[in-house]
Amino acid sequence: MEEIHNYPFDPVIKFKQQGRSFSYKIIKEGTYPNKESLVYTLPPNKYHIPNNYIVETTWGRSTNQCTVQCHINYNDGKPIFQVWFGKCFEYRVSSVKTATDASNLFHKHYTSQKELKRQKIESVVRALDEGNISRNPYRRLCAIESHLPREGVVSKERQRINKEMAQLIPILIVDINAQVDLSEDEDIEDENIAQEIIDAVGKGGHRNIKDILRYLVPDLIQKRILNLHHPVINLRISGDGRNVGRKIKHVMITMAILDDKDTLHKPNSYHTIILYPGCENYDSLSNIMVPFCHDLRNLKEQGLIINNIRWNFQFYFSSDWKFLATCLGFNGAHSKNFCPWCTISKSQQGDLSKEWSISKNINKLVEKNNYYEGHTRKPLFDMIPLDHWIPDELHIMLRITDRLWSLLIAELMEQNLFNDTARKIIIDEMKRIKINFQFWQDHGSKTWNYTSLMGNDKVK
Repeated sequence: MEEIHNYPFDPVIKFKQQGRSFSYKIIKEGTYPNKESLVYTLPPNKYHIPNNYIVETTWGRSTNQCTVQCHINYNDGKPIFQVWFGKCFEYRVSSVKTATDASNLFHKHYTSQKELKRQKIESVVRALDEGNISRNPYRRLCAIESHLPREGVVSKERQRINKEMAQLIPILIVDINAQVDLSEDEDIEDENIAQEIIDAVGKGGHRNIKDILRYLVPDLIQKRILNLHHPVINLRISGDGRNVGRKIKHVMITMAILDDKDTLHKPNSYHTIILYPGCENYDSLSNIMVPFCHDLRNLKEQGLIINNIRWNFQFYFSSDWKFLATCLGFNGAHSKNFCPWCTISKSQQGDLSKEWSISKNINKLVEKNNYYEGHTRKPLFDMIPLDHWIPDELHIMLRITDRLWSLLIAELMEQNLFNDTARKIIIDEMKRIKINFQFWQDHGSKTWNYTSLMGNDKVK
């Protein structure tokens, strides 16, 4: 190690060795006590330990830079080793043992404070993501509140999180033959988002369900949601399509752990497995879900070993009726054979003397796609028994209430009761239950329109 200095004319002493260099600044060189009180370092060196000694050193760069002062002061004939740190050296750690022990205490405190700071920045990243706060608005907040982490620091932490998650749960790109349906209204009106989706046509994202489970299960075990003595996990597979702009829509397949009942209603409990731009048709789904279905079959047959414990799985599939029928390779709800679970036909649905139960078997459909009338293609989720295919209750409720409401309006019109008095009664009743509702006629039209009721309105 090479020592470079011009002490005492320059208080800075530099040390160089291959691959690194560092420096110290002598603030006070101190004095040696008399021989009776003088203490030495440990053998074999046994250097004299001065009193009232202060040295300063700095390491790191930019926001990671840290400056400390090391003090040695005698008290009752014993040296006390101290490390002072902070912006104004307002914090300190002390040791009566050795300088090394004091530095270890500082390192422990510094590491814990650094981790606390990182957790704070991570919380800011989460708040920005959940609140949809972009870079420029956050910069304005930082200009007002100086204690907030700078935008550059937040951006680096977001990149670190993304890189870490990409290693734990990588996103794979899958080629698909996406189809564009221009006939439906958009759910997302942001032109920039819509253009990004359009540019991605033909590409789909896929995440391995096993990677997601390996990441989630240890935490659920710690929270005692999963039982190590009964290693069975109930998984819900869901899917739906959504319009993005007027030109394209995307389809999402998600997974949720049903055992976590307390958070099952929260969006964060649903983990995206597949996302692709296109329509929710059988061909696109069958192409992109090949690796996902293979993983599901493997989980059902062999389970998954996590931390030396083999977990078995019970699968459930839930979606709206259209998506469910598509994945089952089945007719639509308006067809003659409309039930995915039994063999009832439209001509028999008025016969109340018969009790219709789940009579179809998924294995029969795997052996022969058209074993039952109305089934035309192989079920995509052939590892899930039919009694675990469940239509989403919310979609059914919304559809039933829409139908009942339209029948009510149609009946009023049929009996010539749909007049100003009837409309006023309906509007007043809606106001009473605090629902914003109106009837109106478009310019030049005699057709009456009315406010569409949302989910919460229908519950009232």
